[in-house]
Amino acid sequence: MIKPKNARKLSPQSLSCLFMRYPVLRDHVNEDDADNEWRAHVNLSFHYFNVSEDFEFHNMDAEFYWNRVFASKSPSGEIRFPNLKVCISLLLTLPFSNAAAERFFSHMKDTKPPKKNGLHDKSVDAVMKGKIWLKSNGANAGSVTIPDSLLQLSKTVKTNAAIKVCNE
Repeated sequence: MIKPKNARKLSPQSLSCLFMRYPVLRDHVNEDDADNEWRAHVNLSFHYFNVSEDFEFHNMDAEFYWNRVFASKSPSGEIRFPNLKVCISLLLTLPFSNAAAERFFSHMKDTKPPKKNGLHDKSVDAVMKGKIWLKSNGANAGSVTIPDSLLQLSKTVKTNAAIKVCNE
């Protein structure tokens, strides 16, 4: 449905499956109008997408395709596919898998294994943020230079002391 080659073939023929899967869509768009827009969007010419043949949609980037569809306006200057835009935008924002969440829980298990469940949430949060920062900066613990002032400050911290949580 999202891929341009499928959208141009009207696969699926109707958006009814989308409304059955996500009934909340009915609160935001008219199902019949969205279905009509789905069928009408295929009438946009090849030239509108800067292509000359139907097969060129097979390799077209979905984001480019849908941005072009959503930018289309009627002769009076109104957006042509407002209902379709809501439907497709929903699909484009959904994750393709739960791999990111699984990866997070895997990192969490490494950080706070079952036998170390005494770690305070703030400590776990700090360790996780440190790991994320290291990874995003292509660094490791051995390559980071810690300022002397921070080292001196760390010497004043009492280990195994209870963390005071302030409710503000």
